[in-house]
Amino acid sequence: MIIGIILLVILIFGILVFVHEFGHFIMAKRNGVDVEEFGFGFPPRLVGVKYGQTVYSINLIPLGGFVKMKGEAIQESTPGTFGAASFLAKSKILLAGVTMNALLAYAVLLWLCLTGLPPVISGQYSFGTPTYAQPKQLMAVAVDPASPAARAGLERGDILLSANGTPLKEERDLQTFTKEHAGQKVTLQISHDGKTRTINPTLRPPSAASGFLGVTPFQTYQLRYDFLSALVTAGGISLQLIYHTFIAFAGLIAGLFTQGQVSENVAGPVGIVVLLKNIVDLGLPYILLFVASISVSLAVINILPLPALDGGRYAMVVAQRLTGKSLSQKAETAVHAAGFAALILLMIVITVFDIRRLG
Repeated sequence: MIIGIILLVILIFGILVFVHEFGHFIMAKRNGVDVEEFGFGFPPRLVGVKYGQTVYSINLIPLGGFVKMKGEAIQESTPGTFGAASFLAKSKILLAGVTMNALLAYAVLLWLCLTGLPPVISGQYSFGTPTYAQPKQLMAVAVDPASPAARAGLERGDILLSANGTPLKEERDLQTFTKEHAGQKVTLQISHDGKTRTINPTLRPPSAASGFLGVTPFQTYQLRYDFLSALVTAGGISLQLIYHTFIAFAGLIAGLFTQGQVSENVAGPVGIVVLLKNIVDLGLPYILLFVASISVSLAVINILPLPALDGGRYAMVVAQRLTGKSLSQKAETAVHAAGFAALILLMIVITVFDIRRLG
């Protein structure tokens, strides 16, 4: 199971980074910049075919792709190089990857709005009058192995329909019921894959330190919009995701420097694998939401004016435009190398906190 989740994470990131790099590639081609290589995955190269001036390669490490443009240093002046391109052309090329990730996230959200959109974030934007593609229901997204729920046969992914005949729709419905009936034997009606059954767990007593039933409930539903409403709603939710991603990244940096901690809202590679493992059982719509969220994260992080990122490179191009001066090629390379090292260090720190949370 966990190997499958890891492979799925690699596939998702591979596709999203490839889409990002394809944006750079197509915009470079359209603006007269020679592309020496457009690779799927990262070296070492497995196979490469040269068509025109570009080598199209498939590489061993399947984590996205890369675009190698001719003369990428901004000091270059030879025709066909990135450095010789106009300011507008450079802007289009550098911002194309971020744009592609944002558009992909929007396209995924639009599809979900048309087919069935699960809850995305608290207070999510909605335009028009949607209908329920899936009614509100309460799902057990986690079950304590030593809990009354587990002993009675409740499993992760089960839908909690009613408790002692009272319908359950929201998390607080179950929380209120179990608190009022702590220590008692109760009757829960549950369903899984359309099959309904009844279980009779005996809840933990009021003195129990953990939950009375031992499950983590989550309200799930899906909304469907008409086409016009879907267009607007997908845009609104995209903007909300962008905003929350900026806030999360700012919180990450502030937390590291002021408290030496990483917020639980920020996840590295380990945390992402754990998150996706929990999402998979919720179904394809939730996996697509995960894809949209990660695509937005890639767009937001890459637009930041930090060395080694698209935003950092664009900041240098803008500075050159405003001042008429630029760093030497050696200095530019050193700045981007330092930025890349800092990003790798940040990822290691986040991963360490991910592992601590699992412990």
